Amino acid sequence: PQPSPESVQEALIDRYRAYLVEERGLARKTVLDRERTARLFLVEHSSRELHDLDSGDVSGFVTRQCRRLSVRSAERLVNGMRSFLRFALVDGLITAPLTNAVPSVARRSGAGLPRGLAPAEVAALLASCNRRRVMGRRDYAILVLLARLGLRAAEVAALRLDDIDWRSGEIVVRGKGRTQERLPLPCDVGEAI
Repeated sequence: PQPSPESVQEALIDRYRAYLVEERGLARKTVLDRERTARLFLVEHSSRELHDLDSGDVSGFVTRQCRRLSVRSAERLVNGMRSFLRFALVDGLITAPLTNAVPSVARRSGAGLPRGLAPAEVAALLASCNRRRVMGRRDYAILVLLARLGLRAAEVAALRLDDIDWRSGEIVVRGKGRTQERLPLPCDVGEAI
């Protein structure tokens, strides 16, 4: 008698579990998460063989599942899906890599952007520099350029002494490419140097 589709899926899940534990050395919780994702995928596509599936099937599954999940849960699903597809390729269940068909999880815009410092925090940071010492004056000048002019760390690091026009009180900042911009030199920088 032909084995039932459920038993074929369970045998596949067992092989996948062994791969995750023995080959990848993953923790039990991670293995359970990835098994759950594989089961969901296999149940949704139980009427077809894995080698018949394409990138549209993969991206459609992930998109449908992620609509109802939190960002963190969606990330776990995406990681589990990529893991299962790598296993399927290694095990010969699919002939083409489909991991690139798994879409990335969109994060809320600006969620990871750094926040600016409050004026009191900037003042405390500047006050922490020992301006009686050469290194303290250098640190103070760098922090003033970062805080008051909003320069990037790479722009400050690229500054040369020739970039400072003491007479006109301006500083030349080199941006990406070959762009240059002349900015007013903060008084504190001149005093620090």
